[in-house]
Amino acid sequence: MSSRNFDQALRLVAADIQEAGRKLQALSAEPRFAGRKVYDLHTIKLHASALALIARREHHARRVREELIPSAHFGEPAWDLLLDLFANSVVGKDIPKNAAQIAAHCPPTTALRYIEQLENEGMISERKSEEDGRVLLMRLTDEALVSVGSYLLNISGLAEDDEMPVKD
Repeated sequence: MSSRNFDQALRLVAADIQEAGRKLQALSAEPRFAGRKVYDLHTIKLHASALALIARREHHARRVREELIPSAHFGEPAWDLLLDLFANSVVGKDIPKNAAQIAAHCPPTTALRYIEQLENEGMISERKSEEDGRVLLMRLTDEALVSVGSYLLNISGLAEDDEMPVKD
C-alpha cells in the first residue's frame, strides 16, 4: 500500500471514529427534541420481543446496505454494538465479549475501543461468566436500554397507544 493510500485510509478511519463519537455523545445526552418520548424501562420491557426484532432487523439492514451500496462512509461500529446488545439485553440475555466484537462489524481492536468507550459512558456492563471465568459477558445497562429502547419505540410507533408513564 502506498503512503498516499495509507494516509487516505487513516483519514477515513479517523472520520468514522469522530462521527461515531458524536453519535455516542448524542445517545448519552438528555433528549433535546420536543415531541420525542423517553419511555421508562417497564414500557421498553413490555415491548421487549418486538423491539429486539426491530433492533435485529436494523442491524441486518445495515449489512444489506453495505453489500448493495459499497462505501467506506457507512461504518458505525458503536451503533452496531448497541443494536446487537440491545436485542439481547432487552430479553435478558448476556452475550460474550467476542460476539459483541463480531457484531460491531469492524476490526477486533476497533471494536474493543468502542466497547471500552461505551463502558466508560455507562452504557455497557460486563461480568465474568459463572460457567467459564475466562469468558466476559456483556449487556446494556438499564440507562442504555431506556435510550436505545426509546429510540426504537419512537421510530416504530409501537408504544403510541400505551398508557404507560413516560419519563420527563
